[in-house]
Amino acid sequence: MPITTELRHGVTNSSAASNSIMTRPYQAAGIEWLQDRPRAILADEMGLGKSMQLIRASEGRTLIVAPSMVLEGGTWDDEIAKWADDPSRFTQVAYTGLSEYVPKGKGTAPSRRLLPEVKGRWDTVIFDEAHYLKGRDTPKHPNIRVNLAKQIASRASRVYLATGTPIPNWSYELFTLLQIVYPDDAAPKGRLASYWRWAYEWFDAKPTVFDQYGLGPLKACSKACADYPPYAPCEHFHTFVESNLRDRFLQRLRTDVLQDLPPLTELAIQTPMGPKQQRAYRTMKDDYIAEVGDKTVVAWSAGARHVRLDRLTAGLELVDDETAREALRDRGHTWSKKDNGKLLRLEEDLRNRSRPTIVMAHHQTIVEACAAVAAKVGLRVGVVHGGISSGRRGRAVREFQSGQLDILCGSLETLAEGLNLTQADELIFVEQSFKPSRNQQAMRRIHRLGQERPCTILDYQTPNSLDLNKRQLLATKTDQQIRTLTAAQMKQLL
Repeated sequence: MPITTELRHGVTNSSAASNSIMTRPYQAAGIEWLQDRPRAILADEMGLGKSMQLIRASEGRTLIVAPSMVLEGGTWDDEIAKWADDPSRFTQVAYTGLSEYVPKGKGTAPSRRLLPEVKGRWDTVIFDEAHYLKGRDTPKHPNIRVNLAKQIASRASRVYLATGTPIPNWSYELFTLLQIVYPDDAAPKGRLASYWRWAYEWFDAKPTVFDQYGLGPLKACSKACADYPPYAPCEHFHTFVESNLRDRFLQRLRTDVLQDLPPLTELAIQTPMGPKQQRAYRTMKDDYIAEVGDKTVVAWSAGARHVRLDRLTAGLELVDDETAREALRDRGHTWSKKDNGKLLRLEEDLRNRSRPTIVMAHHQTIVEACAAVAAKVGLRVGVVHGGISSGRRGRAVREFQSGQLDILCGSLETLAEGLNLTQADELIFVEQSFKPSRNQQAMRRIHRLGQERPCTILDYQTPNSLDLNKRQLLATKTDQQIRTLTAAQMKQLL
């Protein structure tokens, strides 16, 4: 049965509490801090051992709710086996497996309800990767995941939320987490009873094209600090955090508490396009942007922007739309290896590798192409992306962790969060996500506690293209700012 619909009850391992001597000072402080609070958010940066702290701070029957990929990869199984005093008291369930479908009855619409196995009372509930609970539950636009999480939390004695995603990237999406951490304030007439009342108190509201209101920067911010960067929030943001999270939020940064990790080397690798690749890119770019009167508009959908241009800069052969292929290639001719710059470089790098390696890309087509390159040079390779069943994904991760595979090729959406992949000491970005935080999370899969070797990050970049230009943009933007790119900004990127 897929992990997305099944419950995992405990694991069998004996070590548990004897490992307490391995606890680092900041982890011991985190455990004590959690135990003093019935509800709290642990937001330590990725790779600092949040799972261990949560396990040690938990009491009694404990439910762990996590993304399916994290459970499939065995992350919590390993941590429970290593740190729990009694592994049998832990139950794991995926966010996508919290409920069951209720068929439509006479005069009623179909709905979903909590599984009976998770509906009862729990001594402790842990919501791992808690940013999965972003968004709100409203009568007009119900959010099933958020609604179910609130139901579970309401019946628990202790509730812990864990996330390594920097809060500045989703400050206005903090509302749901606040309601879970401060349930009394979420009651009628409380400070968290109304989303818009809370939002108007802190943010500038701007009308959108959908006749709704979007949130701008914090009201207290001047023009000089409105666009606060991810790791250096302005003083007004600190006020916002302190006023809302109060004493139930703990975050430690890697630079403050870890000085003994192996060195990390990041290398930008230039992978230029071949002649026909360049010609095709220019054709697509010209078709992408249009001038209508005095306005610049995007002529393609956002999906086309990400998929077609990224595929093209990875390799001309990856443009798999037949109409596009006919328009872009010379009739009767095929392209050479030089027109697949990134795939050609990947083949060279993997041919010279003797250590386990992670290869990440944004799109499934490119992930599969990378896996084919790894197989071509005779390496044992596993593939992980959203188009593969949960069982196969989990098996690939576990086989890589146990040394049965040389290469793990995966999409950023599936591999970037929650997994411990310290079996590898090199990560190759064939392409990066448009979400700055997602790329940081991906790097922390290998450079984290438990890594004993120096780590290397190779970032393949295609000159004179969106692929390279977006790196410069990501260095100065947060996730929420990336979401609001204008057509004019996209034109600059192209």
